[in-house]
Amino acid sequence: MIQRAGRYEIIEKTGEADAFETFRAADPETDRVVAVRMLRRDRGADAAQAERLLDAAGAATRLDHPNIIATHEVGQIEARPYIVTESADGVPLDRILETEGRLPPEQAMALALQLADALGHAHDAGIVHRGLGPGNILVSPDGATVRIAGFGIAAAEETDQTRQMAADAVPRAARYLSPEQIAGRPVDGRSDLYSLGVVLHEMLTGAPPYDGQGMAALLSQIARDEPPSIAETAPETAPELQRIVARLMAKQADERYATGAELAAALRAAMQARRTGRVRRTGQADRAGRIALALKWILPITALLAVIMAGGIYMVAQTYSRVLTRMAVDQGAALARFIANDTAELLLIQDWVAIELFVDAAAMLDGVGYLAIVDHQKLVRGATDPGMIGMPYPERDRKPLSTAPDGLRAAMVRRADGSKVMDFDAPIVYQGTTIGRIRLGLSQSEAQGALDRTMWSLIALALVTIGAVVAFLYGIARSLSRRLGTLRGSMDEIAAGNLGCRIGEARNDELGRLFTSFNEMATALEKDGHGDARPPTAD
Repeated sequence: MIQRAGRYEIIEKTGEADAFETFRAADPETDRVVAVRMLRRDRGADAAQAERLLDAAGAATRLDHPNIIATHEVGQIEARPYIVTESADGVPLDRILETEGRLPPEQAMALALQLADALGHAHDAGIVHRGLGPGNILVSPDGATVRIAGFGIAAAEETDQTRQMAADAVPRAARYLSPEQIAGRPVDGRSDLYSLGVVLHEMLTGAPPYDGQGMAALLSQIARDEPPSIAETAPETAPELQRIVARLMAKQADERYATGAELAAALRAAMQARRTGRVRRTGQADRAGRIALALKWILPITALLAVIMAGGIYMVAQTYSRVLTRMAVDQGAALARFIANDTAELLLIQDWVAIELFVDAAAMLDGVGYLAIVDHQKLVRGATDPGMIGMPYPERDRKPLSTAPDGLRAAMVRRADGSKVMDFDAPIVYQGTTIGRIRLGLSQSEAQGALDRTMWSLIALALVTIGAVVAFLYGIARSLSRRLGTLRGSMDEIAAGNLGCRIGEARNDELGRLFTSFNEMATALEKDGHGDARPPTAD
């Protein structure tokens, strides 16, 4: 075991955490006991990584805050970077949550306020923690005070997490990463505030908001899914506190609190409102309001679009059906006249055998459903149905679709099997005298199939169009609702006495001008000292 780290004498190894070994050491110059974190040998860093770690940890030596564990010194020994910090009494928050479950809302708010003050101090110094989680938050034995550890070691721990991610493992700290961290985008102090929101959610509910099995599932949840409702798992949580957590965990950094000081002011205002009984309804009501706004936008427009599309489909179907019917009538009439002309002489000389042969040949044509040759006595002399030959042709009352000057009539009839046929009744004329009639039925299955396919194609196109419009409108309504929720939450904080509340999102549109007007109003109120519930000042 290493005996010294700089001037500090190693007393004993106290454990391992993530990428570091931890030791208890003594400072011979001050006789105080300190803690030493040294990069594990199996997590060896190259020169660039070591320099980055030492620079980050060295910057942390500038932090001086009662809720931040002080960093005394950084250095290297045997090519292993080490960090010397004060030795602090306390229990890691993750152990408390494992044994006790969720914390009382009052205690969670008090601890979150201290964490917000500490993060604000660090961010003002230009230092971002990047790895805040219950594992590096120490709670005093009386449960009243917290201190943040781990400033400056995120560089090494991120490298360690990357190895675990490659193996699809889920490092504990990954549950507290912000969306911009998992996307590889640049981060600032608002990333730490997101992590604090996750910690606060877990303190209130007893479980982290995202619990994906496997790294890919967890990162997908963080990037896309809204956190579970605190109102469902911890209904005793004050609505103001629920709203604070929701704003901290916004996917877009611009929608969160801009600074730790702004968050601390909101927490103080919520605590003040809770003490004075000024707790307003929110949570499910706000959520219902967002849904109602989306419905108010989407339902009427969707209904109107559906009516327009249905009307259009009906008109197209009617026009297409008329065109197909006209074509069927024209083609069938031509075939009926052809058959009447060719069978006139055979009927006149009563060559029944030739007529039956002609009918058999005609029945082989595509689309012919039935054919009957009827003489002047209305007796069937040839038919595709042999049982009808020699029998009177049954007359049926049919409403004709069209009647030609030569006496040809066309009508649409439905057969016993349910299929539709176009029925043609054409006179057989020989030298100007009607000597019989033909009855020809042409199947409409192909035309009906074409019409059905066209209808289903139009319906599918209409559904896709309506779905795309609904998705587009929902996205707009949800985006607008989130912005209005930000404005509503900020106005509630002003009403609670947090006159320092500002909206940090910058927009170059009507909403942006509305946000600017709100900020100007809040500034004027703060200067004038208006408000019935001023937040308490920091101790």
